[in-house]
Amino acid sequence: MAHATSLPDLFARLEAERFVLRVDTTVTPTMCRGAIIGEAELALVRQIEHVIRLGHVQTIGLDTITLDRRQVTTDARTLHIHCAARGLPRRPVRPMFEPGRITVQPYMWGFACFQFAMLGVAEALVEEDDEKNRLFPPISYWDSNGDYVTAFLAGTANARSRAAHPALATWAKRSRLNPLGEGDRYSDHPTVIAARDRIKRYGPAAVETLDGLIRLP
Repeated sequence: MAHATSLPDLFARLEAERFVLRVDTTVTPTMCRGAIIGEAELALVRQIEHVIRLGHVQTIGLDTITLDRRQVTTDARTLHIHCAARGLPRRPVRPMFEPGRITVQPYMWGFACFQFAMLGVAEALVEEDDEKNRLFPPISYWDSNGDYVTAFLAGTANARSRAAHPALATWAKRSRLNPLGEGDRYSDHPTVIAARDRIKRYGPAAVETLDGLIRLP
């Protein structure tokens, strides 16, 4: 992130580090939705050979499938499974906490169980809505590749505020939902020490670079 020169270059660098993976390495994706897959699962997905890239499916008939750009043939003996529902709606953001109302929205990249559980903790332990909204400014669910950068920056900036709140920090440290909650147990491990050193060395430059990338036309 600290050395990326463009969004395509950023994702190329992330892929080189095996942080993101493509099903088809000959196709450059234009969307990053945060899907998680293991490398063994990826190998199975790559066994699918007949891939049609003609846009979204409009209708499925007895003998044709109508897509955005044209039709392809099918038949009544073929089982069609719809697995492209929009599970993460991109609605306009609004304050998370309002009198008599909580609007559940993302405020960091990924880890849905952990972040939404923390909203419940905030409702129980933080008194004022203004303070809760300061700690949990919402972001939109991501669609484009640039949204990954926006969400990453927002999550990084706001995590500091929550880490400085004693009640939230204590809960996060003890919660089994927190993917980083066990970090203190391995603080002396060479890999953890090296990772912390890289974050300290490159973190500020990464934030500055990412901020510049999302401002590019």
